[in-house]
Parts: sequence; C-alpha cells; structure tokens
Amino acid sequence: MRLLMVSPHLPHPSWGAGMRSYHLLKALARAHRVSLLALVGGGKGEHECALLAELTQTLRVVSRAPGAQKRWQQLASTFRGRSYLLDSYVLPELQHELDAMLSGNSYDAVLFESVFMAGYRLPEAMPVIIDEHNIEYELLDRTYQHEKGW
Repeated sequence: MRLLMVSPHLPHPSWGAGMRSYHLLKALARAHRVSLLALVGGGKGEHECALLAELTQTLRVVSRAPGAQKRWQQLASTFRGRSYLLDSYVLPELQHELDAMLSGNSYDAVLFESVFMAGYRLPEAMPVIIDEHNIEYELLDRTYQHEKGW
C-alpha cells in the first residue's frame, strides 16, 4: 500500500507528539511505501530529515513562516468567524505541495497526523485517515459547547 502522511511537525523520536508520529511512521514503513509531507518552523529539520529519509519514499517539508502574535491571530480569527487552529495549520504553501505530490504519485490513502491538518483539499475518491492523537477535537468541541462567555 502507498500512503501519504501529512504531519504538523517532523516526526522525531526525541519528544512527545513527534515520538508518537515517528514510531507510527516507522511501523507503517515496515509494511508499506510511505511518503511524508510535514510542516516545520524556525529553520528546524535538517537532522530530522536525514533520519526520516531512510523511512520514506518521498519526503517534503514546508516551512511555516513566523506569524504575528498568537493572541492577535486569535482575535482576527474571531472576527473572520473561522477557526484559529485550522487557519494556523492549513497553509496555501502546504496545499500547493500536497497537490503536487498527489498529481505526481498514486496513493492508496492519505493519513493526516492530527485533526488540525485535515482541512486540506484532496481528490474526491481519496481514502482519508485522521489520527486524532489525544482527542483534541473532542476537547475543543466540549469547550465550545460549554463556554458561556464570548
């Protein structure tokens, strides 16, 4: 099976979510051909890429530019009526790279490593797997449902 993993970070065995993603990628790579598309910030990633190149068929990294202060971005998202978290993870540059990877290769499924990454456009018939990690979606939804203040 050919899989495309889309991750909000570079998987790496040295820290929390990165470790989880790394070992998932490593396990999948034993039985499948896996490509990885990941977001990185702050010039990170050179060492991690060398480690990941051994596990992946194709490795693409999109750098996330440093943005404005988080609270200002959250406030702006409120006025736009859009999710701050989705806006911070769904980037045009990553969509462009995803489109290029999907047009140049044939994948059996796309694995989104986090519900926050699942807002990207895919071909209609493409099977999707969303790995929600620590049930972030449910926690955010519960907070939204119970919050009384504006």
